[in-house]
Formats: sequence, structure tokens, C-alpha cells
Amino acid sequence: MQYLVLTHDNGTINWNNHTILLKAEAAHVWELYKNNKIRSIWFTDHKDAVLLLEADTKDQATVMIEELPLVKSKLINYTIETLLPYTGLERILDGTN
Repeated sequence: MQYLVLTHDNGTINWNNHTILLKAEAAHVWELYKNNKIRSIWFTDHKDAVLLLEADTKDQATVMIEELPLVKSKLINYTIETLLPYTGLERILDGTN
């Protein structure tokens, strides 16, 4: 299954004071990406990260995110949304709304 993870800073953070932690985060995210656990990653216009995760369960996705250094240090928070197949077109085309 795929999961959409939306992150946001936990308050106002001067990221210049966290360069070591940011490098650790980058290394951890890179490992997840290389292992096909993170499918895509983006920034929003507010510089919050958005990740598309691949996991068997939402609990597994949560464990992956909880292991990120910025989450562990409580510098960022997150929400996880389960992505399900879109069935709207079929319902509309079949007339079953």
C-alpha cells in the first residue's frame, strides 16, 4: 500500500543550528529511498516535506517515520494518510454514483 506523509515543523526552528541532525535525516531518507520505501519526496511552498511511502500496513509506515531523526528529536510532526484506489470514475461511468 501507499501512504502520503505530510510533515510540518514543530514551531519556529532555526535549521542552521541543526546541520548534523539534517545530515542524519538526509542519510536516513536516502536509505529508505534506495530500498523503495520512499517512492517520492517533495517540499511544499512552506518548505514542509511530503513523502509517498510504500509499506504493507499503516503501522509499518508509522514505524518508518518515527525512526527519522527529525521526528525522533521532535523538530517535526507528521500525519499519515492511507492512499486507496480511486473508484469514482468507474462509479460515474457505470451510473452507480
